[in-house]
Amino acid sequence: MRSILTGSMESRNTRLMPLMMAAGLTNEKINELAASGQLYNEVMKAFEGSTRGAQEAADNFTTKLSNLKDAAQQALGTALKGTFDAVKSSMDGIRQGGRLPSIRKQAASG
Repeated sequence: MRSILTGSMESRNTRLMPLMMAAGLTNEKINELAASGQLYNEVMKAFEGSTRGAQEAADNFTTKLSNLKDAAQQALGTALKGTFDAVKSSMDGIRQGGRLPSIRKQAASG
């Protein structure tokens, strides 16, 4: 962020450089805007455009499908928690003393 505010952006140290360049904020332009007191307003406009783009991306089909997939994976993880806990307990039992309790009994009770 400092490199943006000082007009010393370089691709190797400024992750936001592509956004700034897309908004027309080159190092030279940043120095001009800083001298005229308009830098803050222009940087905020650049960030506003990226926020709008992110909102539009969230509304596309691929993003919605991805969100649905994430929700299904989370639900599946919650549904299988009892079975996972039973397997984990069995593994702990084997590690600690060689006993192997019934996974089905533990899953049914958990």
